[in-house]
Amino acid sequence: MRVVHEIGVRENNALERALWKFGYGTDRTTVTNYWSDDTPVILSDPDHNKWLLVVRKSDNAPLLVLQTWHKADANVTVTLDPARLGFQPSAEVWDIATGEQVPIAGTTIQLILPGPYGTRVITVGAKR
Repeated sequence: MRVVHEIGVRENNALERALWKFGYGTDRTTVTNYWSDDTPVILSDPDHNKWLLVVRKSDNAPLLVLQTWHKADANVTVTLDPARLGFQPSAEVWDIATGEQVPIAGTTIQLILPGPYGTRVITVGAKR
């Protein structure tokens, strides 16, 4: 749960390694937090679901870390705002852990965050 708060982000597991490999913590990316003003990410139930957005500057590829505070599985709607992103996101979304494609309709992504207190990391764009 600490990644969405940017607390003690290391390379302790595969998802954290994917974040660093993507460019997190370098000048190759920009980071937007769920508490930022004028955010480009809108989540359903923002009181119980949080996120961290990392955008790679070279190809405008977003990586999104999603976290739920629900004890059971949580159905979450993620909407990306192209105006606030500064670009139109790709119509391909991939789950980092499974390598599976995640459905997207326009700029809206429907997914399940696993309980209890589950995390998912997705990329928007070509499969990485």
